[in-house]
Amino acid sequence: MNAICHRLPALLLCCLLGAAAARAQPANLLLIIADDLGADSFPLTAAAGAPAPPMPNLSALKNSGVLFTSAYAHPTCSPTRASILTGRHPFRTGIGNALTGAASPQLQASEFTLPEAFAANPARGYALAMFGKWHLNAGAGSNDTPRTIGGWPHFSGTLTGALADYSSFTKITNGATSAVTTYATTDTADDVIAWIGAQGAGPWFAWAAFNAPHSPFAFPPDHLHSYDGAAATNRNMYEAMCEALDTEAGRILAAVSLAETNVIFLGDNGTPQNVIQTPYTSGHAKGTIYSGGVRVPMIIAGPAVAAPGRVSAEVVHAADLYATILELAGISVGATQPAGQALDSRSLLPILQNSAATTARTAFSQQFGEGLADSAAGRGVTDAEGNRLLVFNDGREEFYATAADANEGSNLLGASITPAAQSAYMGLRLALASHQEEDCSADPRVSSWLVEDSARYARIYPTTAAEAAGAAVTTWSRGQGVQSQPTYAGVSQVEYSADWVYLRATGLAGHVMGPWYLNEAKTQLFPNYPANQALIYRIPRAPVIPGTKTSTGLGATGRMVNGVAIFDSRDAFSYSTANATDATPVNGITGDGVWNRDGYHNEGVTFDPALAHQAGSHYHYHAHPAGLRHQLGDHVDYDAAANRYTESAGPPARHSPILGWAADGLPVYGPYGYASALDPQSGVRRMLSGFVPRDGANGTTNLAATGRTTLPAWAARVQNRSASLPANRYGPALGPAYLLGHYIEDYDYLGDLGFTQGADFDLNEQNARWCVTPEFPAGTWAYFTTILADGAPAFPYTTGRQYYGSPTGGAVTSITESTTTAAAGGPYQGGMNADASFQNGSATLGWTAVEGGAYRVEASESMAPGTWTTLAANVTAAGDVASHTDTQATANGRVRRFYRAVRTGVGAYDSRGFPGTTGGGGGANSVAPGGSAARGGTVTVLITLPTTPPLPPAAVVPASITLAGSISGTAISRPSQATAQATFAIPADAPAGAQTIVVVFSGPTYTMTGAFTINP
Repeated sequence: MNAICHRLPALLLCCLLGAAAARAQPANLLLIIADDLGADSFPLTAAAGAPAPPMPNLSALKNSGVLFTSAYAHPTCSPTRASILTGRHPFRTGIGNALTGAASPQLQASEFTLPEAFAANPARGYALAMFGKWHLNAGAGSNDTPRTIGGWPHFSGTLTGALADYSSFTKITNGATSAVTTYATTDTADDVIAWIGAQGAGPWFAWAAFNAPHSPFAFPPDHLHSYDGAAATNRNMYEAMCEALDTEAGRILAAVSLAETNVIFLGDNGTPQNVIQTPYTSGHAKGTIYSGGVRVPMIIAGPAVAAPGRVSAEVVHAADLYATILELAGISVGATQPAGQALDSRSLLPILQNSAATTARTAFSQQFGEGLADSAAGRGVTDAEGNRLLVFNDGREEFYATAADANEGSNLLGASITPAAQSAYMGLRLALASHQEEDCSADPRVSSWLVEDSARYARIYPTTAAEAAGAAVTTWSRGQGVQSQPTYAGVSQVEYSADWVYLRATGLAGHVMGPWYLNEAKTQLFPNYPANQALIYRIPRAPVIPGTKTSTGLGATGRMVNGVAIFDSRDAFSYSTANATDATPVNGITGDGVWNRDGYHNEGVTFDPALAHQAGSHYHYHAHPAGLRHQLGDHVDYDAAANRYTESAGPPARHSPILGWAADGLPVYGPYGYASALDPQSGVRRMLSGFVPRDGANGTTNLAATGRTTLPAWAARVQNRSASLPANRYGPALGPAYLLGHYIEDYDYLGDLGFTQGADFDLNEQNARWCVTPEFPAGTWAYFTTILADGAPAFPYTTGRQYYGSPTGGAVTSITESTTTAAAGGPYQGGMNADASFQNGSATLGWTAVEGGAYRVEASESMAPGTWTTLAANVTAAGDVASHTDTQATANGRVRRFYRAVRTGVGAYDSRGFPGTTGGGGGANSVAPGGSAARGGTVTVLITLPTTPPLPPAAVVPASITLAGSISGTAISRPSQATAQATFAIPADAPAGAQTIVVVFSGPTYTMTGAFTINP
């Protein structure tokens, strides 16, 4: 969404009507945290019809406040508490799981905390204290860490994650220990009430972190709850503990003035597995990044709330309370937060004040660390519509629409994902990118990919007639190249991990491709057009330079920054001495592999003006990519009428940009580099290839005189054979059919002839050099595309016949590790550029758009909620731009109007290979109990195991898993102790309806009747 403010040609006068009133004494602040209370178990957020404990006191806060129904936390207590205290997520604090002892990651003194922020603003006059559960430090010497590390002036409570006995425990008060026999929930309330009562007239902030209803489950003292006589089930005892918590919270609330106190109540994570309620299941409870593990109740009430009694569906997070609490206290977050302490907290004050809508919020949840398998550790993010993306550390991705699938049982990722879901998925991938410590914006391997032009459909000129008419098309069919739906050009997604950069691309260029012919007269069409390759390609982030070089293979040796393939200098065919002819695509001959045909020399006639053609439907460049170079401003002119590219006249003004990346992770630059390899002030000139024709000059063999009876030294090394060939490996004599340059072995390397790289030529045997570049000021090994002085391609064109680095990159079928999205293109292109012009009372708006996109144009005089009116419900983009004219801009005396364009949809397109169409490593796409799949398909099911009999250790994998009696599971695994996973190929004639799953270990067997439904 983009807003445009257009001021009409009239005087706009803003007056300050008076000085701001002096700020009254700030309100008190009370934070109440329930331990292990998920949204499913709180009366106001539980599912309809689900049992919930009576909690009238905390529920009544809604009457004077705001109930948040989409509040999230982290999966366990320590990470959430650290996030509230610091405003920072686990990847910053290092606390990714519940502390279990001194070896666990602990809250560090370097973290800036809420109490320290208050201490930095003494003029606000707040007294501070914390009560109850700490659980952010452990081990010897940690008794006083709430004060020495957390910064609390006063602390009274417990350090550990759970009490062994609520009626017999050790309490720490400002570092001193004491034995307590008062019921823990009551003891915390007593301490809070006593401290508040001693504060006098000054404002105070009390953090009340109850231990309840965390296990061990047991009935509290009878006067605190109404479950007398109830069966001693875990759920009954849990609910009784929740009611007891509410009873004691009610005592605290009765001891304060709600007119003078802002109260915040929330749970710290989801409900535990053995007591979780519908709509969640035990496998999606506390300790998981599923909604059941991270969705919590939250209410904020008090004098700061405008229009109390509201329910807000805004997506918020526990970490947001850091900034919210400071702003409620009148403390400037920006002025107080130390430099270098990045914040993830976004104040909820605009929501509390019911003011203008803020930018869209997302909620991030994470867990990692000791005892967590990669299949359970991971990150999750939720958007305003309830879409949730989960990325696990083992590479699995799961994407859910929780509005219709609250328990997250149906993974939407796959070939049938809708365009709307794809767009939401990509938005969440980008949101995840903001929640990570590493900033890769300065890494060219991540940032150089061309996504800017990918919001347009790929286009071709199918014939010279279409080219002459400028009639490019977005659908086509010829040979193997069938594009029956439009698809987007270029790169649709760039992702990275610690070791790899991944791109998703169609392999189709953003410049117009084609036409292609087999002959100079352009009367015989090339047999194939290009098509969407639906590819995933990766390059290493840390290239390795080996002593022994690897030869390039046929096919892609790398990818240009527009996702199009780089092929090496060959055309895949060679000479057959026995047959006295070249192998070709049609003669059925297999060449000797000694005299290898040069792709540009032999196939150049079939290249389009951008110097590319197809292998099958795979569009690729053999030489410098003229069309891409023009797009990147690399000293290339383009005549659009003729569809022709030419090297610009005069010397180049700047170093060539990165055009692509080879499979070894080294950059491929255009033809211009610094004159002196290590001096960026030495000027820019064309890089000189180290290869020259074997014409007798420069000490080369004169093939015209000797015939093709010897190999150049470089080729002998590559082929691992003698340079002196036997007669049965001679090549053809030079002549009209076999001109010099017909084979790549017709070139010699100057380095083998006594010439010196850096003095006589620039690029080595692999067409690379060590040099500084604009992107690598400290130096890098880099390839350069080579051209002659007239701009014609020069051998070896891109990379040499060998990689300089280790070619560990290449195409992959899926991404099997956790990654971060760095950029999105295609239909996910964001960040519209907009402008507006005014003439004769009308405002004309224009903005960059996604081709095929539909937009709603709205206007407002103030941008306040509820003031936006629709001017046009369905503006369709023309290419990658859209526009609308408001003829009523000045109606009714308006002197100012704001506009915004909201994308409402995108037309049908070929989405194969785009983000969201694959599962990113084959993770589960359904669950049991509760999941379903259709006959005739394959489904991977995450199975939550019954707890009786006792579960085998997590390392024990089931011997077998069967569905419906006879469907045997494959790829059986054990993601956690509580779960198992298997893939089922469901026959077309499988029985329909609820079916039984049987999980067999070497010891126990678990039979789950009706756990999974097979749909007809």
